[in-house]
Parts: sequence; C-alpha cells; structure tokens
Amino acid sequence: MTNTMQKNCPTCSAKWKKAHQASCPRSMKYGKTNQNSVSTTVAPSNQPITKRLVNNPPVVPAPVKKLTNRIALVIDASGSMKPLTEKVTKMINEQIGSIKVASHKEKQHTYVSVYDFSDSKDIRPLVMNAWAESVQPITNYSVRGMTALRDAIGRVVTDLAAMPDANDPDTSFLVIVMTDGEENASSEYSAHALSKLIDTMQKTDRWTFVMNVPPGHKQMLTKRTGVPEGNIREWEGTVVGLETANQVMKTSNAAYFASRSLGATSSQNYFTTNLTGITQKNLEALQSLDKDFYVWEVKKEEDITSFVETQLKRYPSLTKIIGTEYQPGRAYYQLTKREKVQSHKDLIIRDNITARIYGGAQARQLIGMPVTGTITVTPGNHGNFSLFVKSTSSNRKLVRGTKLLYKIT
Repeated sequence: MTNTMQKNCPTCSAKWKKAHQASCPRSMKYGKTNQNSVSTTVAPSNQPITKRLVNNPPVVPAPVKKLTNRIALVIDASGSMKPLTEKVTKMINEQIGSIKVASHKEKQHTYVSVYDFSDSKDIRPLVMNAWAESVQPITNYSVRGMTALRDAIGRVVTDLAAMPDANDPDTSFLVIVMTDGEENASSEYSAHALSKLIDTMQKTDRWTFVMNVPPGHKQMLTKRTGVPEGNIREWEGTVVGLETANQVMKTSNAAYFASRSLGATSSQNYFTTNLTGITQKNLEALQSLDKDFYVWEVKKEEDITSFVETQLKRYPSLTKIIGTEYQPGRAYYQLTKREKVQSHKDLIIRDNITARIYGGAQARQLIGMPVTGTITVTPGNHGNFSLFVKSTSSNRKLVRGTKLLYKIT
C-alpha cells in the first residue's frame, strides 16, 4: 500500500486547506515559503522530515527609546548636621521614593546616586548609579568633619560625566545639593574651577544643578557657582526647616519629570515658575478659554469681592446670567509674589501679545508644577505671558497694575 504524502502548511505545520491561506500568520500557499521563515514538509513515515533554514534573519523592530535621567543627591554630613541625623536619613529615603514614583508615572529610565560629604577626602557614595526601582532605603548616613562643598559637587559631576550615556541627547542629569553651612574644607576645586565646570555642563542644556543653602547664601552662591537663582533655595537648619525643604523638593521632583515628558532637558527654575520656554505648539495642546473669561484691569489695591461686584455692575446682561455678587472660584488673580498653590486651584496662561487665554490639565506640567499636592511657588521669568491662579477667597487683596480673569460661563 502506498503512503500518500499529507500536505501541511510550511509555516505552522497545520493541515493545509484552502481556507488556511487567509488565517495563517504568513499567508502562504503550500510549497512556497517566506525567505525569513523555516519551512517544514511532513513526508511519508519511511522518509525523514526535511527542514530548510535560510540565512536571512527576521526583521526585528527597533526598541522604543525612553528618556533617561541620572540623579544625584549630595548631602552635607558635617558636624553641624548632627542634630538632624535621623531626619536627614528619612529625607533622603523620601526623596528616593518620590523619584521612583515620578519616574514610573512618566515612564522614564532613572538612575540614582546618593553621596554624603564632610572633608575633602571624605566624600562617600552611599548609592552609586543604581536603577531607581531597585534602590533600598539607606541607613548609613553619618555626620563627621567639615564642609568640602566644592569638592563634593566636583566629584559628583565627574562621576556622572563618566557614564556611558553622558553624551546621549535623551539623557539628562539632575544634581541636588543640601548643605547647612559654608564651604570650609575643599582642596581640589577652587571657586573658579567649580564655576567653570558647572558652566560647561549647563551649556549642554542637559544638566540641572539644584542647591538648598542656609539663609543669606542664595545670592552669593548664584554669583559664585553660576547656578540659576530659580534653582537655589534657602532653608532653616531645623527640623521644621528640613521637613519643609523635603516637601518642596518632592513636589519639584515631580514637576521636573513632568517637564521632561513635555520635552525639557534641563531646568533653570526648579523652585520657580517659568513661562519663557513656552511655544505655540505647547499652547495648542492646552484648552482654549478665550470665550470663557472677562479680563479686568486692577487700577488700585482692593479686596476681590468689592472689585468684582463693582465690575459686574457695568455688565447688566452678564449679571442676569451669573448674578450681581462675587462667587469664589470664578476669579483668577495674576501671580506676582511667592505663595502656596493647592492642587485644586486651576491655572490659566494668558498671552500678553495676542490676549489669548489657555488652560486645561496640562497647564501645570507646562510651567513645571506638579499636578497634585500643594507647592510654594515663586514667580520667575514669565516673558510674554501672565500666569493666573484660581481664587477661592472672598477677601484676597488684588495688586494694583495686575489683571483679574472672571469666568462667565
């Protein structure tokens, strides 16, 4: 009896039927094979199975590249920090935790380093270029010695600049320094040498330096180091001062990651709002609110209720719709001074040239503010734009020369 050869699909070995051509992943006719596939023919039982391998490898799609961040916490461990030892350890671990959360949320690759420092020869890496998700809480922060601030920063920059992706345009560096005192022990880096190093890195537009310094040192360090004023914050060397600094940095970290997702590679306003980098493309991603607001000029200092109700009297047709009384939540005041902004307070951006008004969920991210949580905001360079914050108060004092937006829809 003759054994009849059974026809099988050369790709998946399923029994060949005419309908199989449409369902097979390779969509081939029997007897023909894709040059990148392995074809198999099932022969009679007294003949071996023959396989034909083709040298051309299958086409593999290139992996999607993610933004990468290399972040270093550089913490003063001089003797003056001793009363805060336990709180500093807690702060470091909470900073690492906030970095993990923000990195995961924004789907970015992040590596973390943690250094503590005292004397010039006593700069210790507690965590060294570790994948953020894998970093465990640190327990070995300890105080000793003096404050070799310049050498510590120089050492960290040198270490990070040696990373294999240091020149990758998708990799950015964030160096966060915390000290409670002045430089008094460096031997390797002079003030000029460190300033030159920082300047070189900042010119790549991929390095951000952030400094938490004692009261009265901000202006001096801005001049000596070249670190932008918006990236330096003064803090009190107390438990309350440390806890406040910790919270501010956590919210600023979230804003940093959000701004990276929107295309930023560095920040000159880590602690302040900045509107100078906004482009027309950025604005197009926001919700247009031109028809939703009246814009009123504040000609004298006045409480918000009196001001709004005076303005409403000028628009009888409007008062028929929204009434004659001020309603908290409808007004947006122009940000002009340092203050706390809660997460439930919407932000509005107004183009001072075109008078267009924009808002929406991405407005906070666009200017480098976290979407959630309360943050103390220091106005920075707003360029051709004005920033407005929702007011839920009935007695806020409006600043003369500013504008007020009032929602009419």
